[in-house]
Amino acid sequence: MHSDNPDPAPGVCGASAPALVPRGGRLVFAASGRALDDVVAALERGADVDPAEARIALAYVERSG
Repeated sequence: MHSDNPDPAPGVCGASAPALVPRGGRLVFAASGRALDDVVAALERGADVDPAEARIALAYVERSG
């Protein structure tokens, strides 16, 4: 499938979605190496984070209670 957008955002058609992988007893985002806990803490502080990582982090927190 061809896209008119030559550089789609991560996680959007044609690009890899962010993935969480275990590393050193923590869950980290495979592409950035940033820990899930660090992304959650950054969101709580109101800091800028990658939008795709933010969506996954928020979904994880919501599901884990």
